[in-house]
Amino acid sequence: MTKTKKIIITLLAVVLTFMTAACSSDLQDLYSFVSGDDYISKIEDGSTLVEDIDVGQGDSYLISNSGFGNILIDTGDTEHKDTLVSHLKKRGIKKIDYVILTHPHSDHIGGMTGVLDNFQVENIYMPKMTHNTATFKKMINKVKEKNLYFKEAKSGVKISLGKGSSINFLSPTKDMSLKDLDNSDAVCMLKTNGRKVLFTGDIFKETELKLIPRIGSIDILKVAHHGSHKATCKELLMASKPTYAMIGVGEDNKYDHPSKSALNRLDKYNVKVYRTDLSGNIGFTINNDGSIKVNTSR
Repeated sequence: MTKTKKIIITLLAVVLTFMTAACSSDLQDLYSFVSGDDYISKIEDGSTLVEDIDVGQGDSYLISNSGFGNILIDTGDTEHKDTLVSHLKKRGIKKIDYVILTHPHSDHIGGMTGVLDNFQVENIYMPKMTHNTATFKKMINKVKEKNLYFKEAKSGVKISLGKGSSINFLSPTKDMSLKDLDNSDAVCMLKTNGRKVLFTGDIFKETELKLIPRIGSIDILKVAHHGSHKATCKELLMASKPTYAMIGVGEDNKYDHPSKSALNRLDKYNVKVYRTDLSGNIGFTINNDGSIKVNTSR
């Protein structure tokens, strides 16, 4: 082999090495883009995103539409505060038009201080409840610091969002004891693009039965109390006929949520279940024509 041929072969080998490395890098970038939390994509005009945010053994739900803004239902626990804030920032959110706190347990209000410190919050709704915990007191002090106040979440209150969308509070009703923090939650119904989504907080069967006559058929059910055996009764499922259910629950949690009995009931009534412990963040996109697309982050 001549010296010239050796030089040419060596140069070709170097070029191929760089090309292989470049291709490998491009593939890595591509996989990084399409996997994990990069499932986040732009919400089309007129479409409404309903997202179950993975905050472990807690609840936090985002409703977002370019026409009416952003709504956050519950904020998870203190431990996952940074996770919540980071996720909302990834979505490009700077202002939250409405925060709805279903009740003052720490796994529902723990991230509120982080939300108030990082986003412009316009309105806060919560039932007239109190709770003697450090988490609750910190949240109250932060609300005062931001010169905000609470609007009462109760049966009959309606938030008109425009473009035919609204949030209607079904509870607490006058006959509910606000000392029972779980069973007198701010249960609310989102109506958007011809679809209905029911957010149930931590209520049990007792309250579900009371609310059934006012619920009607729904499309998406937020399963109450992380899938506890005390909730998601068969009567509710028979009456509301949800197509999808979402459960905010931590991996390998000490409560054994979601319970087998609740999952069995959902299965019996042919409800497609999505869980944050298995799928991470869960996004339901409700399009203008009423079609629903589901995406998960894992």
